[in-house]
Amino acid sequence: MEHLENNGLSLSYNPNKLLASEKLPHAASDEVNDSPIEQVRLTVPITDDPTLPCLTFRTWVLGSICCVLLAFLNKFFG
Repeated sequence: MEHLENNGLSLSYNPNKLLASEKLPHAASDEVNDSPIEQVRLTVPITDDPTLPCLTFRTWVLGSICCVLLAFLNKFFG
């Protein structure tokens, strides 16, 4: 984790190092992480999986199609 100092202010993020006023009780922190919709709670995990790739075939295809389509629309109506 990168740690930068800027005029005495820390710019790094450490979720384990919270001020006493920022700490939530156990029940309140569960409510923040859980969805109020039951189907979402049962389907979507609360934790993130950092091993999943973000640059997939679907990402490139949809991104390229949107880029070309929006560029054409911008040129057509511009």
